[in-house]
Amino acid sequence: MVPQKQRLLVDIAAKVMADERQNIGISYTGFCLTSLPHKRLPDEQAWQKYGYRVTLLVEPGRLKTAKGDMRLYGVPYGARARIKHRRYAPAAHRSL
Repeated sequence: MVPQKQRLLVDIAAKVMADERQNIGISYTGFCLTSLPHKRLPDEQAWQKYGYRVTLLVEPGRLKTAKGDMRLYGVPYGARARIKHRRYAPAAHRSL
């Protein structure tokens, strides 16, 4: 039914889909090829990285202050941001 050249790919896909405990770790290609900045960027500047047929764009976000004003927060940066990125990437992948 499946050509011999594609049989290995079908077997891998079947194992991934059959793993109900989610022991197999998968990261989205965009997350694997990119990272967050090492140094702080200006608050209004976006972070954009390019990979093969994929682009990751991280834009600054806004949060409401205690006074009710909206404050612009820049793109996450540094070691803590990269650790959080790695921690939450699998959850983002599961929600797709």
